[in-house]
Formats: sequence, C-alpha cells, structure tokens
Amino acid sequence: MGVFFLSAVLIPLALPPGPPVGASHFGQGIPVFWPYHAGLMIAGFLLQLTGFLVARYHKTKNWSGTHAVLQVCGAVCIMRG
Repeated sequence: MGVFFLSAVLIPLALPPGPPVGASHFGQGIPVFWPYHAGLMIAGFLLQLTGFLVARYHKTKNWSGTHAVLQVCGAVCIMRG
C-alpha cells in the first residue's frame, strides 16, 4: 500500500505543473486516448467475468486452464488500459 501511495500521490505532487489547458490543447491527450482506455477496460472486465463464470459453472476436464487464460488475459487488458 505504501508503494502505491508514493507512486500515485506523492510523485505527481512533486512534478512541476504543466501548461494551462485551453482551447488549443482540447484535441490532444485524453480526448484522443479515451476510446482505447474504455475498450481495454471493458474487454478486461468481460474476460475476467467470463473466467469467473468458467471457474464457477463450467467444470469440465480443462476448466482450470481455460479459467487461468481468461483471467490472465483480462488482467493484462486492465493493466494496459
């Protein structure tokens, strides 16, 4: 928890402030990348949900391998988003 706090809260506070956001900066940054973020988060959530459902209800001989692949792929999508 301490490492997360340091990296997420204290380090950005130590950085100098960026340029002011105005009309000239509207087409850059967040508006460009939000569809990729949203798509990866939705895909990751659906993969995680499918992995949970496989582990809970689909008890075949290879359910564990399918569950692990779905969970890892979902986690990768969420971390990349």
